[in-house]
Amino acid sequence: MAAPAAELEQLRLRDQAKEEQQAPPKAAAAAPPPPTRPPPRVRTFSERTPDGAAVLHYQLVDLGAQLYVWVGGGGAGAPTVPNLHFAIQQQQRAGSAAAPPAVAALLPDGAAGRGEALSRRLAKRLGRPVLLSSAIPGAADPLLHALVEQRLLQELKDMGLLVVVPDGAATAAPAAAPPSS
Repeated sequence: MAAPAAELEQLRLRDQAKEEQQAPPKAAAAAPPPPTRPPPRVRTFSERTPDGAAVLHYQLVDLGAQLYVWVGGGGAGAPTVPNLHFAIQQQQRAGSAAAPPAVAALLPDGAAGRGEALSRRLAKRLGRPVLLSSAIPGAADPLLHALVEQRLLQELKDMGLLVVVPDGAATAAPAAAPPSS
């Protein structure tokens, strides 16, 4: 009598194996949703130059891990992007002094390197990459460029991207954590 019980068990196992082969595959566990990125913070404002001859327009876009800055004059027509500079901090080598941020002219315009210098200084102060386009009227006026930089630093401080420590020096605010991929 043991033989029929063994045969029945084999038949049951064979039928079970067939059912598993014919059954639709189990759904894979749902992948976690992609990380959400905070929306960019945009600050746009305008002001007259000290001599009243022109209006400067500013736009700052905080993209979380980097900053986009556009400064332009109030001429006729649409805003222009005559140049675009990208500045980023370089890795510091052990035992060496901190290197200045590296700058690349993505859209060069040949204007005495003022946009390059400003993007480098902003990247150094913020500790994050900076994209800068500058269409400042009276581009040869160093005082106007200094006033533009001072106004940008004030606005970055107001946005919480630049922190002024008690001794008066400005340092970068802690950056938002970069999105993980």
